[in-house]
Amino acid sequence: MNGVGYNVIPGREVAERGWKRLGAGITWRNEMVFSMLTALIVLGMAAAPAFSTSPTQTALPKGEPPSSSGAGSGPPPRTIEQWHHRLGARLDRAAEAADLVIRASSFYHRAEVLIQAGRRADAHLQLERARAILEEARPALRDEPMLQRFAHQLEARLAAWTPRPETAARPWAFDHGAGSPVGAKEAEWRINAALIQFQTRYRELVQRAFIRLQPIRRVMERILRQEGIPAEFIAVGLVESAYDPQAESRAGAKGIWQFVELTARRYGLIHRGRGDRREELTASTRAAARYLRDLHRRWGDWLLALAAYNAGEGRVERAIRAAGTRDFWELARRQALPPETIDYVPRVLAAIRILKRPRAYGFAAVDVDRREVVTGRRHRDDAPRTDRAPTDLHSGRDERR
Repeated sequence: MNGVGYNVIPGREVAERGWKRLGAGITWRNEMVFSMLTALIVLGMAAAPAFSTSPTQTALPKGEPPSSSGAGSGPPPRTIEQWHHRLGARLDRAAEAADLVIRASSFYHRAEVLIQAGRRADAHLQLERARAILEEARPALRDEPMLQRFAHQLEARLAAWTPRPETAARPWAFDHGAGSPVGAKEAEWRINAALIQFQTRYRELVQRAFIRLQPIRRVMERILRQEGIPAEFIAVGLVESAYDPQAESRAGAKGIWQFVELTARRYGLIHRGRGDRREELTASTRAAARYLRDLHRRWGDWLLALAAYNAGEGRVERAIRAAGTRDFWELARRQALPPETIDYVPRVLAAIRILKRPRAYGFAAVDVDRREVVTGRRHRDDAPRTDRAPTDLHSGRDERR
């Protein structure tokens, strides 16, 4: 850093201004931005030639830096003063580009908060602002590879919020509730919000769930198929308990599938002569499959079946009567169901996507010994159930299971 030697050569004031602008972004307290700015500074210094310490030697050595567009137009710098002018201009442009990326990231995070609060229109506005800023930053990013990397990551997340034509009409093979454009849009927004939560806030929990699932996945999928349930519904276990067979909620729900005592008795998991089998993999999975099958038979819709698995048949039936529709996404849009249930169904659908393509979402299934998986205890409060404490989802639990 001392090699820059501020306040000695005219033109270094330009470089100094660039350094200060570049460092100002750290006040956003964003780890991504901090790493980005640090990398830019290191790259900027690495690009500088090794100047002679002799006060009489002002020409650059033969190994001149490449004269890219980021280094400015015109002939290569031949003196230290010219080099500092050019370096300062480069840093100034980098600072401008970094500032734009920071602003776009800020709008994106505001949108994420708004969508979780149910303020979709406001969130859409914030996302559009983020996209516009990234478009504005495109010319400035051309010569900043590190900034380009972060900008591309942000663009990918923004793109995830835009419904794609091929998924808007029929996002899931087992879903009969997103046939309308309004339903498809509502679905994409809510599922993408859940995906982002799994990739950020609940990332470690999801990865632990993959470890637990690895040795039991085939058994669970086989039982679901035998009972006429889509094998993808193993995702319910991820949202319910992260596949912890010993998980127990404050409401008394137990096991991977989180049965409360009343419904456990109804489906044969609690019997006077056989005790409590809610923590047994085969018995609880078969009971959950039969319960989901019964719920689907009642309404002919898997999304309503999932909603009832969470909130109870009575609550879903009352919501349908009050709203006059069996479209889950319309019920969600009208807030006819409990907030916990409106969040629950998209989380299951997001978990289905992750389980189908874990690497595409930044996760990896892990092969481990079965004993490592099933013996690790975890308190129920870790489960990714709501935006608040996970166990807040227990309202209405006794009614539903």
